[in-house]
Amino acid sequence: MNDIIITPRRIIRELITFFVCFIVGFLVNLAAIIVYKSNFSELYSSLHYVLVFSFVIYILWAVIRLLFSPLKYIILPNKKEKKRQSRRIRANVKPMKL
Repeated sequence: MNDIIITPRRIIRELITFFVCFIVGFLVNLAAIIVYKSNFSELYSSLHYVLVFSFVIYILWAVIRLLFSPLKYIILPNKKEKKRQSRRIRANVKPMKL
């Protein structure tokens, strides 16, 4: 069975993505406090709701990425295939004689 390898770069990217989701949830909470003219102490007292909301946003974002990731491979050719094509082109080019 193959081992699953998660690179540090991928972990950092996912942490940044979750942090952005948390910021969006926090801003939605702030907007709700301003619109409904509530106390600003709710920014801290409802932080657990913001955390749950940010998990929901993160899961929705992950589902969207999973749905559209096959399109990336269909539309954009693979990098290895590009390298193979460039090697083929270079192999067919003959040097000019002066």
